[in-house]
Amino acid sequence: MMDLGSGTRVSNFDNPTSPMGAVIDSPVGRVNAKPEVSPELQTIAARIEESLAYQLQTTDLKDMLKMVYDDRGLVIRFSANKLFKPGQANVDKEYLPLIDKIATVLAGGTRVVRVEGHTDDQPLPADSKFDTNWELSTARATWIVRYMKAKFNIPTGRLSAAGFAEGQPLSTNKTEEGRALNRRVEIVKR
Repeated sequence: MMDLGSGTRVSNFDNPTSPMGAVIDSPVGRVNAKPEVSPELQTIAARIEESLAYQLQTTDLKDMLKMVYDDRGLVIRFSANKLFKPGQANVDKEYLPLIDKIATVLAGGTRVVRVEGHTDDQPLPADSKFDTNWELSTARATWIVRYMKAKFNIPTGRLSAAGFAEGQPLSTNKTEEGRALNRRVEIVKR
C-alpha cells in the first residue's frame, strides 16, 4: 500500500482494468490479458460461422481460417498460403466466395473494418513485382479493402488497410511451419 500524500492509500498490486479487459504488466508494457468481447462482435462472429458452416465442413477452410478476439476486436485470420499465390497481391479466384460471405456480414453496421497484411522474413524473389515484404503485405491488404469497397459498397470511412511485413510474427521464422503461420491476412472488426 502506498500513500499518495492525499490521505488516500493505493495498492501497488491492484490490477487495473480497461474497457478491453484486464490489464497485465509484461516485459513489453501493459497489455490486455483477456479482452472483453462485445455482444455485437459475438453476433458478427456467429453470423460469419453460420454463413461458412458448409465450407468449414467440406473443405480445408478450417486449416486456413481462424476467428479470434484480441484487444483490436474480432480478428478473422486467413493463411496467405492459400488465399494468395506466392508473391501475388490479389486473392486467388477460388477463395473470392469466402471473402464475399465474410464481407456480406461485415458490410452492415457502423464499425470500422481494418485489413492487415503480414509476411514472413524471407526476401522476395528477384523477379517479384514487389521490392519488399512491406509492399507485398500492404498490397494484399489494400487489394481486399478495394474489393470489399467495390463489391459491397462499404463506406470508405469504415475501411482501412495496413501492411506489417514480418514485423508482427505469430511464430518463429526459423522453420517453414512458423513462416507459414506468419504469412497471413487479418480482417479486424473493431
